Amino acid sequence: MEDRQNSHDMIDVTDCLEARDALRGMKNFCFWILLLSLLILEGLFWLERADWIADRPVGSDSRIGRNARAAVAQIKSESLPRVPPGQTVTSPTDDSKAESLSGQRVPVGAVEQAAQEVTEEARAAQAAEEAKEPIDWNRFKLPVRAGWALIGGLNFIVLFFAVLYVLILLITLKVSLVSRLGGISHITRAFFISLFFLLFLFPWQCIIPRVMIGAVYLPSELLCVFPSKAEDSGFWRVLMYLRFVGLWALSVWLLLWSALRSGRWYRATQRRLGIMT
Repeated sequence: MEDRQNSHDMIDVTDCLEARDALRGMKNFCFWILLLSLLILEGLFWLERADWIADRPVGSDSRIGRNARAAVAQIKSESLPRVPPGQTVTSPTDDSKAESLSGQRVPVGAVEQAAQEVTEEARAAQAAEEAKEPIDWNRFKLPVRAGWALIGGLNFIVLFFAVLYVLILLITLKVSLVSRLGGISHITRAFFISLFFLLFLFPWQCIIPRVMIGAVYLPSELLCVFPSKAEDSGFWRVLMYLRFVGLWALSVWLLLWSALRSGRWYRATQRRLGIMT
């Protein structure tokens, strides 16, 4: 009877360990997704501050291309052989020489040679023009439409995985209580810290505007509202950095603190089972 009870307890402990490892793996996956998404969102804010988000898409007809084409047209107009009025040049298929109306003779290959020289000079002028012109950095800026789409997609990822992260910690807490794995204080604190993380992260400005605000910002806040107000007011500039840097730093700190507490819980369960000393 005692052997059967010990065997049953061993099966229960094994099942709890498998659940613990599965929950730990999923928790770590959500943590890294959240951290990476928050870092990208903060990077978009600094890109906007550095003026690396373009106000409009960059057209294919750049200033360098226009200048090069103008230079080529000017060289062609200046380099083409001019025939005085009253003179014509016959087609090179007539004879080895062509006669004008005034009796002057023009070599057959003169026109072809002049055209080849003009082409070579045009290519050299275009290369020199492109070498002299500075790099058009506007081509490397993030288009504003791509910025809106990127912020919207990252907001969805952050909110989805934040809710999933909190639920995973709640299930982990229940498993620890039922199976008596130990480290209950660590996992309980990690769960409540994750709740605070979710509360500070949630975009409350969409539900109760002018009352509460969250770390997750809307595309219009970053690209329209705060930059326009911060240009003329130092007070709004301070609020902008508190909004996009202060709340973000607080949310990341809570996320890291929760992950640290859950890591201590995992090590406590290892020591409880005698796996780690």
